[in-house]
Amino acid sequence: MRRSVLTITRLIPQGHPPGSRWRPTMVTLTYRGVGDWSPDHVSEFFHRLRSWGRARGVVLPYVWVAELQERGAVHYHVLVWVPVRFVLPKADRRGWWRHGSSRTEAARCAGGYLAKYVSKAESCSHAFPRGLRLSGFGGVSSHARRVRAWWLLPLYLREVFGLDADLRRSLGGGWLARAWGEWIPPAWGVVAIARGHVLIRELTSVEQSRLRPPSGYRAPRLPVAASGTRRREFVAA
Repeated sequence: MRRSVLTITRLIPQGHPPGSRWRPTMVTLTYRGVGDWSPDHVSEFFHRLRSWGRARGVVLPYVWVAELQERGAVHYHVLVWVPVRFVLPKADRRGWWRHGSSRTEAARCAGGYLAKYVSKAESCSHAFPRGLRLSGFGGVSSHARRVRAWWLLPLYLREVFGLDADLRRSLGGGWLARAWGEWIPPAWGVVAIARGHVLIRELTSVEQSRLRPPSGYRAPRLPVAASGTRRREFVAA
């Protein structure tokens, strides 16, 4: 989760239109009661946030992390990028957050601010209410989503495939390069299950060659030019 949150936090400023000025703003959402959490509450907040941005002709990118306070209440930290010509209203006063209090302030070190809350969330994820999402993001371009997905791939795939491959996990194991339909076998596999423990190790090239794609897969007919798309292209983040 840490790598996912910090990667999208780095990518969002790169997607701003050239010459535009945006201000990272931290919004903290606090529940009034310890057991007041509901999954619809934060969704409602983001719906109102997006509507406020659309009314002003902008798409507001944001990333958020959930935290568990010492008293046991869920706490949200939302990082929103707002054009400098606008001022984000207080969520509780505006009626966007009706379940407690909110705080809105400028975020001087956006990535560092979220990083500490990501670490806290990961360390106590077992204590969160069932069904709660620990983090998320929205308002980002499709290109930023693809770059984020590429950075979250295992290193052995990033060393071979570039962003243009559009890699996704394949049903039944392995990976699928959606750009041209190639199936890539997994690099790791389960070798034994004993006494409730699952043993996983890196597969040899011979073991990988014995693996078969999932049922229904058809090997693509690659044109000559397609072989060049397998080269790794540089992706900045």
